[in-house]
Amino acid sequence: MEVVPAGPSILDTIFREKFETYKNDPSLFLGDVLRNLEKNLPDTTNILENDQKFVRVRGMVQDDRGSEYVCLACTVEENSQAHLSTMLCRDIMNMGESKVVDFDGQVGRHCYSIVEIPGVHTWMEKIDIQDSRTSNSSLSSMPVEKLDKFIAKFIGDEAEEIPVNTVLEMYGILSSHSLDLNPSEANTNLENVKNLHVLHYNTINCSSMYPEQLSIADLKTTGRSLLKSLTNVFGDDTTAGWILTNLISTTYARPGGMPISFIPLNLVGITDPVKIVDMFQSLVPVVKHLPLTSELLSNVAFAPIKNYDKDILEHGELQLPNGTLLIIDETQLPTGSFPVSGFAEANLKVLEEFILEQKLSFDFGFYKIPMDVDVPIVILSSDTSRFLRTPFQVPAITGNVEFTKDEKELELFRQYILVAKSKVRDIIISGDTSDAIQNSFVDMCKELDKTADKSDLLNELLIVCRLMAAGNLREEVLFEDWARSIELERGRKNIMTAWKKLTS
Repeated sequence: MEVVPAGPSILDTIFREKFETYKNDPSLFLGDVLRNLEKNLPDTTNILENDQKFVRVRGMVQDDRGSEYVCLACTVEENSQAHLSTMLCRDIMNMGESKVVDFDGQVGRHCYSIVEIPGVHTWMEKIDIQDSRTSNSSLSSMPVEKLDKFIAKFIGDEAEEIPVNTVLEMYGILSSHSLDLNPSEANTNLENVKNLHVLHYNTINCSSMYPEQLSIADLKTTGRSLLKSLTNVFGDDTTAGWILTNLISTTYARPGGMPISFIPLNLVGITDPVKIVDMFQSLVPVVKHLPLTSELLSNVAFAPIKNYDKDILEHGELQLPNGTLLIIDETQLPTGSFPVSGFAEANLKVLEEFILEQKLSFDFGFYKIPMDVDVPIVILSSDTSRFLRTPFQVPAITGNVEFTKDEKELELFRQYILVAKSKVRDIIISGDTSDAIQNSFVDMCKELDKTADKSDLLNELLIVCRLMAAGNLREEVLFEDWARSIELERGRKNIMTAWKKLTS
């Protein structure tokens, strides 16, 4: 236990008032500390210890660091006077000239390595995310602190198994620690990395950050406006339709292990990716832009890898929160063959698994653990993708028309996308519609080449028609959605054929 100069603190004062209550349920102590800090906002430095700071922070769970156990209550003696103290919300004990003469119980803290949300953008950071505890309270006025990495420490069984890649908003006490003086807790503390003692937290779903503020009628109008804006940029309503379909796609189920409602979209004919990347970043809360180069493929691991020497899980480029849009950019790769080494072979396998199965395998050396992901994918390439095969390929030739920069219009587009995306998992297909789709597909197959994979085509069209229904903010697929999906697929094939002739 580290000894530092004593400073004023509300922790022991609060703890002494209801010691027996906190002994039975330490989480009640966290709530009382939070209320006291809230009352003293905006300046809480005068009631915390010298190394502590009350913060609001957001981040992604990168690794589970296990649990540690600390003293729940201890008796501290100073100048023949004894008083109760606690290690709750602390890494060090402010003892001054005091000494500990008795211990009473211990409590477990669940510890996680937290990193800054990969691909998060400024407009998303400004969104005020609230829950029943923070709504209409002064906590919601606290600025969000930016931290690259920290260890979050939780008390309570509900935090014992927070999945990796989960995005959290946390209110807590940020503090320092000393590895030299706490060697038994080296697994739950990292050198030069601060700890956050979490008082309150909530989970952020990057795919549903907006409450529904517009009416369904207004949202439908917004959806049509977004499609028109995309058509103006790309000069083609087929390309615009496929991009919009990708924007509202989500992997919500895996019957037989295969992801449903997932559309990895390959935009071909790209010469300048900046305009397209900027457009996606203005519409989606979290976007990971992955520009493939020989150096990146060779030198940077795409999957998380366990470093046993440092006892840490090293972050991989593709360790992303669900709801992230991943843009795989091949436009910087040289034509023809190019040298690769190191991680390249493993990284290409990681990308293939990510795209085909929506999985990311965490590499623990002796074994790998595959994790399900929900990450829509857009591949940018000058020709069709060299490494990553997807049936959803469409030319995306941008002209002189810029995508809107109007923040009010973008705000409406974002709301529409997130509301439409939230509808996908609940879409149903009635028996009558299913029969009509089946009859339509039988007729369609009569015109197909005998070598065509009819099963794959049916699955692809069913995915698209579900997304069509979600895009129209309905809860049920209508036959018109099926007809539109066929129209979109035929349009895609036609413009791909025309583009290939033009570029051959």
